[in-house]
Amino acid sequence: MLELRPNCEYCDKDLPPSASDARICTYECTFCSNCVETILSNGPVG
Repeated sequence: MLELRPNCEYCDKDLPPSASDARICTYECTFCSNCVETILSNGPVG
């Protein structure tokens, strides 16, 4: 099972387990939806 980290790995935004804007990749990196859309351009990580 993938493990959600407690904060975004780019902007350090708190992402509690109930956060609806948390995103996780297959490498178990956790990001907020804003960073995924703006920094990662919704693309793959790694």
